[in-house]
Amino acid sequence: MNNNIKLDKTDLKILKELDFDARASFSNIGKKLNISKHTIAYRVNNLQKKGIIRGFYAVVDMTALNYLYIRVFIKLRNMTKEVEKEVIEYLKKTRSIAWIALEMGFDDIGFVVLASNVNQFEKTMTAINENYSHYFDMTYVSIATRIWHFPYLFLFNKSSNNELLFGSKKSNHKLDEIDSKILTIVSKDGRATVVEIAKKLNTTARIVQYRIKQLCKEKIIIGFRADIATQLLGYNYYKVFFRIQNLNKELFKKFISYCKHHPNIIYVTKTISDYEIEIEVQAENNMKFNTIVKDIRHEFNEFITDYTFTEVYDNIAINYLPSLYAARSVSSMLSKEIN
Repeated sequence: MNNNIKLDKTDLKILKELDFDARASFSNIGKKLNISKHTIAYRVNNLQKKGIIRGFYAVVDMTALNYLYIRVFIKLRNMTKEVEKEVIEYLKKTRSIAWIALEMGFDDIGFVVLASNVNQFEKTMTAINENYSHYFDMTYVSIATRIWHFPYLFLFNKSSNNELLFGSKKSNHKLDEIDSKILTIVSKDGRATVVEIAKKLNTTARIVQYRIKQLCKEKIIIGFRADIATQLLGYNYYKVFFRIQNLNKELFKKFISYCKHHPNIIYVTKTISDYEIEIEVQAENNMKFNTIVKDIRHEFNEFITDYTFTEVYDNIAINYLPSLYAARSVSSMLSKEIN
């Protein structure tokens, strides 16, 4: 039985506006769509009640401040539901973990560790392994150097040149306590108003607005997105890992352009790992997914030598700046991770 939620054209248009600009005012969205702001607010509230919009978040690029964005993929063995839950709860409480997902295929659990250096990453992993390594059958680690974010074109049936690039530049900006607190708030609530943030920080809305503008200018915040539960709309989520050889700049540029304009590809990641390129795909079923991957392999056969994949069936946490960094500068918090 198909229990997928069906959205009308108006809801889809609203999602399109929020997908890549989660801080857009309901008034501005209403003007674009020729709908009253009250109707926009009502519909967004309904989308949240249905669980289609799970929240809004700032995409914080900590690599701009020289932090490593390290992904860990683990294949489990002899794992019960109780132990799996315990592992997930432990990961959620680990200060430096920014993303957690349950997956099926290449791995079973994937998560991201933010670390200022390799030694700090080792401390985090040592603590995890001391508790749970006897349940780990395989651990695969990759460092993301750049991540391209693309709109959810498969939902909107529209073309777009929009993209966000994580890892595009380094910044000399030094985060102070106010910056750190703002980042912590907007990474969890991308639609928090400057007035709401100012009240929490005991400062003025004008200062908050200026700070957010500067953080965006420095590419520390690269965008604001809606967290859309596409599985409720009938889409499966896949990660594909490509092993490559003989890749040059022109071929890679062509590959990025191909992915950017493909409606079902939502992320491309360039990594330091055995599989140097990863993509993330949303498709209605396995047959559609297989066709997408086959087309890519045919189009780029000159440098794609092999691939593997996993299906993401639960994004447990998306937070580019873990909440436990609140109230201190990011650098001081990260340096105190797991002593």
